[in-house]
Amino acid sequence: MLALSCQGNNCGSYILTMMAHRCQRVEAAGGKARLGSRFKWRIDHSRAARGGRARGRRGRASDIVGVTAIVTARAAEFGVIGTYPRGRENSVADRWMIRGTEFANCLCDWGCPCQFGAKSTYGHCEELMCGHIEEGHFNDTNLGNLDWAVLMYWPGEVAEGNGTQQVVIGEQADSGQREGLRKILLGESTAPGATHFFVYNSTMSTVLDTLYAPIELSIDVDRRLASLMIDGLVESRGTPIISPYTGEPARIRINMPDGARYIYAEMGNGNTTAKAGIELDFQDSYGQFNILHMNQDGVIR
Repeated sequence: MLALSCQGNNCGSYILTMMAHRCQRVEAAGGKARLGSRFKWRIDHSRAARGGRARGRRGRASDIVGVTAIVTARAAEFGVIGTYPRGRENSVADRWMIRGTEFANCLCDWGCPCQFGAKSTYGHCEELMCGHIEEGHFNDTNLGNLDWAVLMYWPGEVAEGNGTQQVVIGEQADSGQREGLRKILLGESTAPGATHFFVYNSTMSTVLDTLYAPIELSIDVDRRLASLMIDGLVESRGTPIISPYTGEPARIRINMPDGARYIYAEMGNGNTTAKAGIELDFQDSYGQFNILHMNQDGVIR
């Protein structure tokens, strides 16, 4: 087995560095600078009014300056820039925890350059991530045995923003479970930058309405196997990488001791097609299998 050790969040270290640098430029300009239309900050994550259409909100320069310290601090915590005391928890009213498995498949080649802070294989990003919650809660609401998926698309690099995102939650979830899980997957009720859900959502200019549908999902992290079926919407499959030399499955994993998504992730091959609010179609590309164990303050170690 080949193990690669990294510090920082997958994609998150690159994203947060870019975010911090942009914030610093705005701050240096006295809060009058604009980031431009290609990067739209989502400062207010509330979705109180849901009108059945895609919505995005551009952050004001004052909003951006207001989160400069937060973004810079989180980038430093990931080991990207500067220094930051570890173990500091942010105050979040809602308390939640999820533990289960996750499979992700993106457009990049095997290994995914974003894992190491490099630019994506093709200059833009498309991704599916999905998971099964073995046990969890959102405040007093049980989230155990729920399945979920998130579809994402960016016209350029993730850090440049202007992305589109859509969440799908298993239809068996009741109203309380739906609301709690939706908040987690969209990075709400979360300390700034603490999870990959928060980081990804901060790069979105459009968040499509959440869908509720039957989800058939199985993930075996150790065997690098995954199967996702959301009838008429999404189909995805993860398999091991086959060595061209031996013809046998090759086991390769990435170790991110300080990451905001996982500690270890098994590498594999993925195929995905989606025809929901976001359409995806990629074959034999980057696949990732990992244990997901986190709460409102980040990965639980």
